Amino acid sequence: MIDAIVFDKFATLTNGLADPESRMIELFDLDLDRDSIVDVVCGTKFKDFSSYFSTVLGGLGLDYNKKNIENLIDIFIEDVSREHLEPEMLELVQHLKDNGYKLGVLSNIPNPFYDLLDSDGKLDLFNAKVYSYEEGMTKRDDRMFYTMLKKLDVVPSKVLMIGDSLKSDIELARRLGMQTIHFQGYVSLIEELIKLGVY
Repeated sequence: MIDAIVFDKFATLTNGLADPESRMIELFDLDLDRDSIVDVVCGTKFKDFSSYFSTVLGGLGLDYNKKNIENLIDIFIEDVSREHLEPEMLELVQHLKDNGYKLGVLSNIPNPFYDLLDSDGKLDLFNAKVYSYEEGMTKRDDRMFYTMLKKLDVVPSKVLMIGDSLKSDIELARRLGMQTIHFQGYVSLIEELIKLGVY
């Protein structure tokens, strides 16, 4: 029996065009693997933008100067401008909430620029949120998942994790004992939820 459903945010609840890491690789000519960049960009605990930019630039091996800060800001602003919440996914979340499921959103997020749910007034659909920039770690760290379980007050076997990334969303959730759906589009998601007796 499923008591709680946890959603990834980007490319699951949203259209999935946000990709600041690729822009950074290109603009700064970075010779780092993508996971390392995500750990720095999304896993830096946010206190304020000054310390965030300093930590991110240092973690990427870049100088902390005005030009690099401006480049990061431009990347984030342009990146967020292309990203939007998918209306049918929000309707699904509302439907699940109305049916009594505890809901969470668990996501690798660089900084508050990317708080789309909050800025759109949709965060109240969820009982809990766990964002990497607030925790100071990414979803590669199982503590992110345990934090969500604690906030929802559920055991792993009663949780359904839905996300687009096999590596970041599905594999670790399965190892922790959660049920999972690899998100590959709205229609197939509804089909999977029907099979599980959730929808």
